[in-house]
Amino acid sequence: MYSTRNEAHAATIRAIEAGGGVQDAETEYDVDAIVDEAYEYSAELGGFAQLVDTDGFWELVAKHAKADA
Repeated sequence: MYSTRNEAHAATIRAIEAGGGVQDAETEYDVDAIVDEAYEYSAELGGFAQLVDTDGFWELVAKHAKADA
């Protein structure tokens, strides 16, 4: 859970770049689209909760790969 969308965005970038194969996630992936689909704001929880499991996250990453990257 992240307090802000920006925190979820930064965590998404860190996760994509953590494997070492990607140096600039925002160049190779539509990170905003990934965050839009992977997280949702919950007023009850007071932050952005992840909607997908690990496999679902990586499916979204693959789905939002930029064609020209």
